[in-house]
Amino acid sequence: AQVLYTAGGKPPDSHRSSAAAELRYTGSSAMAISNKKLQKIMTLPINQIFRYLQNRSRVQVWLHEQSDLRIEGRILGFDEYMNLVIDDAEEIMVKKKTRRAIGRILLKGDNICLMMNTGA
Repeated sequence: AQVLYTAGGKPPDSHRSSAAAELRYTGSSAMAISNKKLQKIMTLPINQIFRYLQNRSRVQVWLHEQSDLRIEGRILGFDEYMNLVIDDAEEIMVKKKTRRAIGRILLKGDNICLMMNTGA
């Protein structure tokens, strides 16, 4: 039962349970600002990746054991193994400060060390 998330889809209900969805809670132990309870939010990794997908954010992926090479592009889809389909992908050589367009790629989740929104 593999699940692939795409831009038009939503995470299935199994990923929206209280343990697997964004967890919101308030309590008497939470910090209070102007006598209001502060809401604490926990975001799971799958929800953050899905948000990048929905917003069509340009992301930069740092690769495991290849600190000089990074991949940048827009996520088109991903699965439970964090394999990513990336469109308009570019290879970024950090030390040389060069970029090379590589088009649409499939990046295996094993290679991902860090993923961040580039703001572009």
